[in-house]
Amino acid sequence: MKNKLISAVTLLASSCVSAQEEIKNYDIFIIPDAHFTQQIEKGDINQRLNNYGLESLSSHGYQPHVTLYLTEYSSHNLGKLKHIARQISKKTHPFEVYIDSLSRTKNDWLM
Repeated sequence: MKNKLISAVTLLASSCVSAQEEIKNYDIFIIPDAHFTQQIEKGDINQRLNNYGLESLSSHGYQPHVTLYLTEYSSHNLGKLKHIARQISKKTHPFEVYIDSLSRTKNDWLM
């Protein structure tokens, strides 16, 4: 599979409360271009994943993406992390990604 991805670096956060401070999970990812996203949404990928007992992110309303880095930080670092992600995004140009294999994790993610 060969697809060009937009070099947008995006940061999402989900809460995970710690006893002393709020810790958040941060997902830094790239977003596929519109053509790739349309192919996923109108194609049979949802049905093909269902054949293996998996559901696509798009079937749950999430935007297709490729995670670059998933980590946890204290919530007071969010502003700095967003700033760094924006700096990286401004310096990054579109590039092609080749996927020649996928593996299913124990938590049902495709890697």
